[in-house]
Amino acid sequence: TNDQMSDNLWHRSVPVYGSWVGVQFAQRKYNLTLNRIVYVFDCNKDRKFEDIPPEWKKMGEVSCDAGLIEQADVLIEPPTNGLLWDLAWDMNFECYSSDMFKTFVSQFVDKSSKLDPPDPLACWISRQGRDVRSASNLNDTLGVMREVFTNARELRFTKEMSIDDVANALNDCRVIFGIHGAGHMNALFARPD
Repeated sequence: TNDQMSDNLWHRSVPVYGSWVGVQFAQRKYNLTLNRIVYVFDCNKDRKFEDIPPEWKKMGEVSCDAGLIEQADVLIEPPTNGLLWDLAWDMNFECYSSDMFKTFVSQFVDKSSKLDPPDPLACWISRQGRDVRSASNLNDTLGVMREVFTNARELRFTKEMSIDDVANALNDCRVIFGIHGAGHMNALFARPD
């Protein structure tokens, strides 16, 4: 799908998570011993191997060789609906701590090397300068955040930032705030809890 290559981290993460869950499910249900996992992409004149987002490369081997599909012992096609889409659209969805999602997140960032920040820090993921959904009273909002927390910081994520850049920006955050569409999916790269 186009989501696999999207500039939007949420849209990129939907198929990554679905693919990862498919592998976990197949491994457990069919007792598969996996010695090689390859995520195969349809690379053509519009999509090149070097354009594959880094999240996929952290999940395992990636390839544009469609011939690998014919050689595979097991072929897993990820779901196109459900999972993270349920979080986005199901207004009655019950959210709770998911060990599976925590394990998925651990694929991206080494959480053990991060130290607790000395003071509680609130982070505002900014959409300032965008045409829609930017905070008209950002200074007031940050002021209130600074009354509750020792400090508050405004973060701006760009598509040019690497996973490590985002993880480092979020490392000190204890609580993350923002408006829909500000890149809250980046909280995936924050410290646990």
